[in-house]
Amino acid sequence: MAFDFGDLFEDGPILRLLDFTDGSTLEDDLVRFCRTVRSCAQADWVMPLNAVAALLELTAEKVSTAAPGTIPERFGQKLHRAAGDMAGPEYLRMLAELIRPFDRQAIPSVRELPLGSLEIRVRFPRTIDFGLSWIAPGEHTTDEEAITAGVESEHPSRCIDVIPLLAAEVQELLMLFPSDEELTHAVRGEISWVSRPVLDDIIRLAAAHMAQPH
Repeated sequence: MAFDFGDLFEDGPILRLLDFTDGSTLEDDLVRFCRTVRSCAQADWVMPLNAVAALLELTAEKVSTAAPGTIPERFGQKLHRAAGDMAGPEYLRMLAELIRPFDRQAIPSVRELPLGSLEIRVRFPRTIDFGLSWIAPGEHTTDEEAITAGVESEHPSRCIDVIPLLAAEVQELLMLFPSDEELTHAVRGEISWVSRPVLDDIIRLAAAHMAQPH
């Protein structure tokens, strides 16, 4: 069977990595990508970083031997933008070498390297969506009313799919950033409505709702 570029390059870890490394500081961008993978047990199990490195090397080989016009345009554009003056296959092999050690060693914490914008959006999507839908619009008299409405809007069909995962994201934010000043400095650019009191209310009201019979 002929190798199908579409299967590999239209979606998946290599495309995600190119999104992460399309920034100004390659080393920091790679740390944030690796930290995102390692922060999720399911992602780390399905696609550990050593597997990402191996896939990068396979991709480099396929790109270097591909016939003209066979690489999907979207992937080619992302690779060219990320690689800059470096040849695409060379850039992909370099990424593999830089990523591989992180499969075995500690990754810098958010205090050593702040969360990046894309990292925040990938790691806390439910928190961002919930706030944009219910808190940021200011349609309710208080934040507590807005949160209650948002939680109850998922009842009964989606409670178990949405609310526990939302609460887990919020709890992670609270643990990562113990003070309100740390929290707002770290994520306010992506979560404009954020504050510890509001996140505390989400945890409390989500727990109260899920404690009811379903």
